[in-house]
Amino acid sequence: MASETMKYMKTVMKKQYNRQGISNNNKKINPYVMRITNDLSLLTLKNAPDVTFRPVKLGTMKGEVCIPKEVDESAILFYIHGGGMVAGNAKTSRHFASILASKTGYVTYTSSYRLAPKHPAPAAQEDCFAGYKELLNRYPDKPIFVLGESGGAYMTLTTTLLAMKHNLRLPNAVALYSTPCAWDYSLDWEKNASTDISLSPNAMQQLKDFYFKNDSLLSDPICNPLLSDYKNFPPAYFAWDKGEILAADSEKLKELITAAGGKVEGEGWPDAFHAFPILAGLLPEANTVVDQTLSFFKKHM
Repeated sequence: MASETMKYMKTVMKKQYNRQGISNNNKKINPYVMRITNDLSLLTLKNAPDVTFRPVKLGTMKGEVCIPKEVDESAILFYIHGGGMVAGNAKTSRHFASILASKTGYVTYTSSYRLAPKHPAPAAQEDCFAGYKELLNRYPDKPIFVLGESGGAYMTLTTTLLAMKHNLRLPNAVALYSTPCAWDYSLDWEKNASTDISLSPNAMQQLKDFYFKNDSLLSDPICNPLLSDYKNFPPAYFAWDKGEILAADSEKLKELITAAGGKVEGEGWPDAFHAFPILAGLLPEANTVVDQTLSFFKKHM
């Protein structure tokens, strides 16, 4: 049963997303309005009080490093923000990154990867992968964990697949929250259209068109993760809303990794919403997911 905070949050978010058009199956999305609305909403969230932020260059992109007051040197976190590949940056990542850093003591990196529609695929993948390689160079002997929600979960996934392709050291584990991956429409996004307060199939098609200007990329198993081989994929923790249209994506991805012999944990949550874990500190359900994620990471140091 959803917490009272979750129920209230869903009411507020339903109105916001409907105004943006991303939860309405008949509206056209303005990606720049979506970016402004998304970013302003995230910037209003309070950060954990015991952390500091510093600008950093991660490969080809700007980012930030979130440093807790008492640092645990045993691991590094790389949080990749969501936003449909059209919104978000390192500053809008501060709330969730600060929660992660405060809870673990781990130095946590965030990114400002290039965004669509100005920078279509594979720009964001290239930036996130370059950022990951930079962390490998900086911390050759430390466990590195990568996580993200929505578009950031997709970037977490493609970053890991690129590391596999190039025979680099893989993340010790990843966390994937509400991951979109069926950009070829091979999964049923209509099934939960009536219960998803955040996204509609129409919105997903528009976001796909903003990012994938060239549909031939969808034959690439990096851009289209449903085509990838998951043998030796690192341990993965999953969380998603059972009522979101992208539930099918998380379920299929979990199935593919499991079939390849991978270690997976996590599940779909009832009565939640798309990418809800990033509201840890506000939502009891999100707090639980983050605690489970971090416990999962610690098992794979």
